[in-house]
Amino acid sequence: MKRILFLVLLIAFNARAQKTNNVHELEAKLFKEQTEQSKNVQLIDVRAPYEMQSGYLKGARNLNIDDVEFNQKLKLLNKELPVYVYCVSGRRSEKAAKQMLEQGFKEVYTLGGGFKKWLSNDYETSLDYIAIKSLTPTQYQSILKSEKPVLVSFFDATCNTCEALNQALISRAAHRQKDFILLRIDTTLNQQLTEELGIKSVPTVKLYKAQKEVWEANGNINLKRLDKKLKKVVDSKK
Repeated sequence: MKRILFLVLLIAFNARAQKTNNVHELEAKLFKEQTEQSKNVQLIDVRAPYEMQSGYLKGARNLNIDDVEFNQKLKLLNKELPVYVYCVSGRRSEKAAKQMLEQGFKEVYTLGGGFKKWLSNDYETSLDYIAIKSLTPTQYQSILKSEKPVLVSFFDATCNTCEALNQALISRAAHRQKDFILLRIDTTLNQQLTEELGIKSVPTVKLYKAQKEVWEANGNINLKRLDKKLKKVVDSKK
């Protein structure tokens, strides 16, 4: 009887271990190949929406793992098809993948090294504007903690000058994502934050390095001057 009980427990343990270990971590090259070749690919970015502003994998869908409705939103996905998950460095994607397996997903793959690794390989990303509502000071500061300089553009969607500036900044960021982060903040959607930061007019840009503001400009911003400031900050080692 004890032998039978032992075998039952051993089988149950092995089944549970197999389920838990069914998360497949892929290096960036293989992750890219599989997501590009797969039909009806389910590519999921589990970062917060404001983090996606710095770029995201083309075709990715955002399901924020820190959202209280994350597990509920997973039900919108097809459990029978492979799911590819990524975050900044890989920790949150691993957590999300395990939750998916617990819900019965058959195949879950994570991007080893996360979005940082993707960028280090110079793979294509999207930089389309993602509207952020009520960005908190804590979230704002978390972006500034980046090891890379952060260029912040405060704008109003009805401002033509703002739109022209943002397009110019996007063009620069698209080719230099390894050098700096571009964050675009709609002042209408984030009134409390812009008031706390003392933003009086748009467009306004702020450049940060190691959480410290090193430059600010507003109005008709001289792009050549901006480029010089940006290059100086990017090239500086401290």
